[in-house]
Amino acid sequence: MVLTLGSTLPIVFWLSLDSKSEVDELFAQWKAAQAKIVSEPEDKPWKLREFMAADLDGNLIRVFFDFRGDVQCK
Repeated sequence: MVLTLGSTLPIVFWLSLDSKSEVDELFAQWKAAQAKIVSEPEDKPWKLREFMAADLDGNLIRVFFDFRGDVQCK
């Protein structure tokens, strides 16, 4: 990819939460506030519960909980 002077690419940043329920609660709050939701909460095969939203500049926010060590989620 070639960048021209003044061009910017969106960034992705990760927001790690403490539980699956926190992920779902934050999703519900952001959706109610009409945030731009890119993907809804989902348990991924790599043991993350995550959703993604975008800010006004198109940067991506990946909100997740890592449940690899959570015996209750097996």
